[in-house]
Amino acid sequence: MKVSRLQLEDFRNYTGLSMIPGEGLNVIYGSNGQGKTNIVEAIYVCAAGRSHRTARDADMVKSGCKNFRITIEFEKRNQISGTMQPQSVSVQYDGKKKVFVNEVPARRLVDMIGHFQAVMFSPEEMAMIKEGPSCRRRFVDIAQCQSSANYLFFLQRYQRALEQKNRLLKKIFPCTGTTGEKEKKQVEVWNGILAEAGHEIMKIRDKYTLLLNRQASEIFHTLSSQKEALEIRYSPSLPPSLEHREQILETMNKNLQREIQQGAALIGPHRDDWNIRLNGEDIRVYGSQGQQRTATLSLIMAEALLMEEDTRQKPVIILDDIMSELDADRQKQLSFRLRDWQVFVTCTDEEIFRRIEGIEAAYYRVVDGKID
Repeated sequence: MKVSRLQLEDFRNYTGLSMIPGEGLNVIYGSNGQGKTNIVEAIYVCAAGRSHRTARDADMVKSGCKNFRITIEFEKRNQISGTMQPQSVSVQYDGKKKVFVNEVPARRLVDMIGHFQAVMFSPEEMAMIKEGPSCRRRFVDIAQCQSSANYLFFLQRYQRALEQKNRLLKKIFPCTGTTGEKEKKQVEVWNGILAEAGHEIMKIRDKYTLLLNRQASEIFHTLSSQKEALEIRYSPSLPPSLEHREQILETMNKNLQREIQQGAALIGPHRDDWNIRLNGEDIRVYGSQGQQRTATLSLIMAEALLMEEDTRQKPVIILDDIMSELDADRQKQLSFRLRDWQVFVTCTDEEIFRRIEGIEAAYYRVVDGKID
């Protein structure tokens, strides 16, 4: 998968931009605050359907404007013929987000997921190491939704049922302390859907974690010069011994009274977590800033490799502000690992790449929302 053109209209600090990137390494450089990250943010929005920096689409509109538009033209390998075929994804906002796939309006935002695939490292992504379980769930969910239509289907089904169940739980025990039998039966119906979809989600997450651990630990071992070991383990909120939908449903129904008292669903994939350990210790507690950054990068690179295995397409790799935090040896090792991918990397000093022998790149200097 290769981006052939990126176009921006009134996005962040760009009035207009038309960028034709190289097929390999693309180095976007310049002083801080000029708009480097805005370019790679736009690319990521076309893959994930949302920004990695803000939950509000309006935040991405250029100051003084009312809307924005991002268009990515790219080539994607046809799975039957093996030839590269031109495609496009557009995201626009005019008070409401609209998505176009090959210039055809998508009925729902999720209909764009998987058409254009990208993985991203940014300082914000380090939250998956440093912060709570929701950040790790988000990482796995975005990765799997881009790779697996099956996972996307069950995740949507689960989230819709979870929303309905939580509404009912809040109605059952608001003030009086009484529990309505009608509402309880309705909750049990939603539990049936949650158990079915949750069972499938947990199976996919368990398998994915095993593969992710294998790839990420190998990458981390290389980047740390064979000195340290990284391990990722899946920690589901439901016991691993519950291998069947019926067992999960029974457990959910048994916890109904406790959930009524709390007014929220307390067990299921929406409470899952992952344990990330460095040399056997919790990396959040015992890992240095550099080790946590390298672990995040290793997970992103592993995500890209697994996405390629699942889809037979190499996703675009985005690295925002990573190289300055790595020593010269790790910079070199990472650069050589990326030679077969289309990569967009931001930095303030492009000489980092010019000094590495055997690395070819296209360079783009950004000054005040323009490519110079």
